[in-house]
Amino acid sequence: MTRAEDQPGHVVAVFGSSGTAGAGAVEACLADPRVSEVRAVTRRPLALSHAKLREITCSDFGVLTAITHHLAGVESCLFCLGTSVRNVKGGDEYRTIHVTYALAAARSLLAQSPEASFLYVSGGGTNRNSRWMWARVKAEAEDRLMRISAIAITQFG
Repeated sequence: MTRAEDQPGHVVAVFGSSGTAGAGAVEACLADPRVSEVRAVTRRPLALSHAKLREITCSDFGVLTAITHHLAGVESCLFCLGTSVRNVKGGDEYRTIHVTYALAAARSLLAQSPEASFLYVSGGGTNRNSRWMWARVKAEAEDRLMRISAIAITQFG
């Protein structure tokens, strides 16, 4: 990060801002006096208005070239984008959402803000050898993200 977290002016990007985890992250960042700007990367408009909130509409999370410039100056990125395995047609779609989109976001962020922190919200019990597809895919995402940079992995569950 380019500034200490306790100084005003922290700029945070949140991917998946309209989902449960992302909406909570946006809300927490907006309430935090240390955060001066929240860039919510979302597919659809949020039902939220705040002086610190800047919405960035994205139609394809796999190809971020149209929005990458909005990631310049970001100090922390919270990647909360995801879905339940029950909401997708199969493993390929789940992998696209949880691996491809996360890698695209991390690479785009680090290209614009090389000192930024990237936090990937994962799931408890992820393991490459799990019998559960979702756990294998999330573990793959974690492994591949950590190879890009010093990515922080946070598990909930």
